Amino acid sequence: ITPKRAMARIPWAVALVASAVALLIGVGIGAASSSGGNNTAALAKLKANNSSLQDKVNSYKAQQSEFDAEKATVDAEKAQQDAAAAVQAANTIPGDGVYIVGTDIKPGTYRSQDNSGCYWERDRDANGDLGSIIANGNVNGQAVINIKSTDKIFTTNGCSDWTKI
Repeated sequence: ITPKRAMARIPWAVALVASAVALLIGVGIGAASSSGGNNTAALAKLKANNSSLQDKVNSYKAQQSEFDAEKATVDAEKAQQDAAAAVQAANTIPGDGVYIVGTDIKPGTYRSQDNSGCYWERDRDANGDLGSIIANGNVNGQAVINIKSTDKIFTTNGCSDWTKI
């Protein structure tokens, strides 16, 4: 190959290389353009999914608020029931037991109903002898007693619960 002929081939080789480079650049641009389109679509899809998830979170938050309100109502009702039960318990003496007046039970007038073989006793002290007994009784049916603040012990056996009146 003569230098002149070699020079004639150079433009053709340059043209071939330039075409190949242009082709590659075109493919790259096309791919980037196509990829950019896909990225835009993917981004739009992610935004839609995010919006959907945010809607679900907001829905769950609303449900949680409703649950919290219902729980507060239930807790308030339970507190009222507990308070009522505490008042009832403070004003009720179980039908069997030995109780210290002023510590275990409050002085006052109490009623026990529907008794059969009920025995009760008010005592001035805890000695357990006959001299300690202030008053006592055996009852069938209804019984009403007045436990005084000066009484020390109240004993009940086989009786229905005593309720303060």
